[in-house]
Amino acid sequence: MGTSQPQRSSENPQNPAGTFNLAIEPEAEAEFVEATEYYEIIEEHLGQRFHDAVKLKLARIQQNPFQYPAVSALHRKAVVDVFPYCIYYSVLKRQRMIAVLAIHHAKRHPRRWQERKPPWRK
Repeated sequence: MGTSQPQRSSENPQNPAGTFNLAIEPEAEAEFVEATEYYEIIEEHLGQRFHDAVKLKLARIQQNPFQYPAVSALHRKAVVDVFPYCIYYSVLKRQRMIAVLAIHHAKRHPRRWQERKPPWRK
């Protein structure tokens, strides 16, 4: 999927000017991989559809991270289309960075991701 190391727009020609860089925390990365594998076990190609839906939502977040609602002073939430998952992230305006803290099943208790410390607060 990716890494928690951000890609700068000057290093990544696929990151057009004006978009934010993306850093996915290891816990969020693990959730994403686990959910993708789970959906693939349930039905062939369903894992790929989930993967594509999450990647599309992450691209939309990068283009305009403020289009999704704030759930706290530090966090925003984007619901993944078709699947019962939410992407929780923080926007660091000065660094033009988005830190993805969780790719979380909507029916699980939010404490699972809320107790995580953002990378800039560790």
